[in-house]
Amino acid sequence: MTATNLGYYALSAYGLYPYVKPLAIDQLGIELYMFGKIVRSLGIECTHSRYNVGLLRILWEIASDGTVAANYTASSSASVDKNVVNLKNDIIEKYWQTTGLDEWFQFDVGAGRTMLMDTFALIGSNLTTSAVINVYGSGGSGSSAPGSWVSVPLLTTIPTPSDPDEENVIYIAPTQPLSGFRHFRVTITDTTNPDGFIRIGRVVAGAALIFTTENCLDNVQYKKENYKDEFKINGYTSVANNRALKKTMTLAFGNLNRLQYANYRRLMQYVTYCRDTIKALVIIDPSDPYQFSVFSKLKVMPQEAHNYISTDTSNVNMNLEYDEAR
Repeated sequence: MTATNLGYYALSAYGLYPYVKPLAIDQLGIELYMFGKIVRSLGIECTHSRYNVGLLRILWEIASDGTVAANYTASSSASVDKNVVNLKNDIIEKYWQTTGLDEWFQFDVGAGRTMLMDTFALIGSNLTTSAVINVYGSGGSGSSAPGSWVSVPLLTTIPTPSDPDEENVIYIAPTQPLSGFRHFRVTITDTTNPDGFIRIGRVVAGAALIFTTENCLDNVQYKKENYKDEFKINGYTSVANNRALKKTMTLAFGNLNRLQYANYRRLMQYVTYCRDTIKALVIIDPSDPYQFSVFSKLKVMPQEAHNYISTDTSNVNMNLEYDEAR
């Protein structure tokens, strides 16, 4: 059996099973069947997944973090403790701050690598609704960063959220990106910002885990938690100082097909790698990413309830619980 790329799908470099030469076709919701069964005897699994912007996606392989410590540079940094390297730090309160309002930062995803950017986010920013954000990509896996970005074509312009109180900027590629790059530059112009500077807590970008075919979310619990310093005076009156607003979210999956689709196995890849110690960007509905989304670790490792019927039929119920304060 031969898989030929005609340009309608992309061949992923990641195999789901550790065979000598694994192959996964990741971009178009069906799997190959032979006489009603998934083809597994060949030692490969072929998964077509249609790129979509309507189903759950989780960005946990954050390619923008690169492979070395100092893969970020910027036009300015307000101080040593507000350096651009903070854009790789999961502690949002440890941010990058500029000295002006017309700035840029750039990153290198690493030697021998390129990034297809279908998901991008600026977490914990002070950007206004009138900010202009442009992204440029350059070079193959063995290239150096361009000496000048003037002639590098624009990759995309990222719209800011319409809600002035929204502190995250989230971009979902409307179609599957076809070109990967090693070097990226993001320019930000926010001349009406009353702060007089730009502040960003975290940058996450890369190719997300994208659910295909089945949508098994039975229930979503979502809450904003206010963290504050509070003390009583006069024995009964309370005085409080608000410090942070953090989100919690629980995703309840019902009858997640364990055998016929790749969704469960890819979720388990994510859970096994990130566990409850590494943060990921979780977006329930990419067509409206600000409605239900968190940048968070798992609160606890999920407990799975399996409805095992036969070797061909097995469904899973489980919850993924998130708390941004962790």
